[in-house]
Amino acid sequence: MTMHLFRPALATITIIPAAAAAVVDWRTHRVPNLLVVLALVPVSVAVMLAADRTALLVSVAVGAAAMALPLLVIHLLAPAAMGFGDVKLAAALGAALGGLEPRLAVPALAAACGLTLLAALWKRRSALPFAPGLVGGTTAAVVLGALEGWRLAR
Repeated sequence: MTMHLFRPALATITIIPAAAAAVVDWRTHRVPNLLVVLALVPVSVAVMLAADRTALLVSVAVGAAAMALPLLVIHLLAPAAMGFGDVKLAAALGAALGGLEPRLAVPALAAACGLTLLAALWKRRSALPFAPGLVGGTTAAVVLGALEGWRLAR
């Protein structure tokens, strides 16, 4: 498999345990740590197989930080508004996007916020689990990153 297909495939594989975490979050309002760790496995494989591990590790860290830091700030300021499980899941998904293209983490987080807001309006509720939005936003970003014409950094 060529490198331009390998990284989107690994990012897509990351979405599988994250989607399971989103289902659990929707039902129980908790994001299981085991599923977050499983979401990090493909990223770890990508780093281990990379020709330039340092560059990919920096990319992964930037993606994780771009997606998780805003949520961490919200969690620290208002723990009832954002659970730490969502912060950890955002870091895992951001790391996967960082392996593809770190700049995709910002639109993924924006899409996650928008999807969650739309779902809250639709359900007429003021609070909803955030993990489903994170998975939806990340999925959209992976599709964007895999599209022909999107310029990957590597």
